Amino acid sequence: MALFKHESMYYNQSAKLAIYAEGEFGKSSKTAEGVIRYGKNPVVAVIDSRYSGKTVRDVTNIQSDVPIVGSVSDSLALLPDALLLGSAWNGGELPAHWRPDILTAIASGLDIINGLHDFLADDAEISSAAKKHESKLLDVRRPPDHLPIASCLLYTSDAADE
Repeated sequence: MALFKHESMYYNQSAKLAIYAEGEFGKSSKTAEGVIRYGKNPVVAVIDSRYSGKTVRDVTNIQSDVPIVGSVSDSLALLPDALLLGSAWNGGELPAHWRPDILTAIASGLDIINGLHDFLADDAEISSAAKKHESKLLDVRRPPDHLPIASCLLYTSDAADE
């Protein structure tokens, strides 16, 4: 079932990730590189056709032998559970040329972890595909419902009065 704005944005930390950084790995892929360096989820592949056949170590100074593959389809042989969008464009918008790859990932049963400013759950085509294929869409920049706005009031608790 697709994950929409009213559901939790947290993801299983043992789920295997394929990181999508097409055309960007090693130059503007700080999300990808941060997850490889510090993330808890195992990374099974980075997707960037420019470096297909190399490893993360070959392209960056990160000590990781994660393979770089040429496409989402190529990453499927490494059995990822989710596709993490690993770079952000100016303005955080979803690049049009990413859409077919995201739809391929969804059709292949992968969940999508999205840090862009555009929420995939609000995109009719992507959301419909996720429902059809029972993939989760995790829009990690979406604030939780009922998040209070700053009011400049001092927080008080009834417990403090006891």
